[in-house]
Amino acid sequence: MGDYDTQKATTEYGGRKWTAWFTTDINIPEGPYVFKGLPGLIVKISDEKENFNFELIQIKNFEWEDLHMAKYQKLITWEDFKKIQKNFYINPYSSLKKGDILQETSPNKFSEVDLNKATKELLEIIRPKYYPLEINHKIDL
Repeated sequence: MGDYDTQKATTEYGGRKWTAWFTTDINIPEGPYVFKGLPGLIVKISDEKENFNFELIQIKNFEWEDLHMAKYQKLITWEDFKKIQKNFYINPYSSLKKGDILQETSPNKFSEVDLNKATKELLEIIRPKYYPLEINHKIDL
């Protein structure tokens, strides 16, 4: 893969079969999303149907602390996650307390929009695109 000598690894995760290509040239056992733990950096991983495809494009210098931002994370249960996700797909604007939202009508010009109308329009866009990586944990909407 690219400039790196790679090795192949396979796994099953989230109800999908995955093929990963990793390099021991970069001795970091990391990869995208939850994929990690191989004896080198994952440079490409995809599911067998190519619905999800992650590929390393660039490596930049960084501070390790910048990569892992644990101070911004909160551990939740799977049940709590399902509730949050389901709530989003039922009412994506639930965090807004006001009865209307602002919509940009032209650069730097906003007008108020009916929240119910905006919710209906957004749901028509996002619900058909609900295609989770973990199909074994798909939330019934």
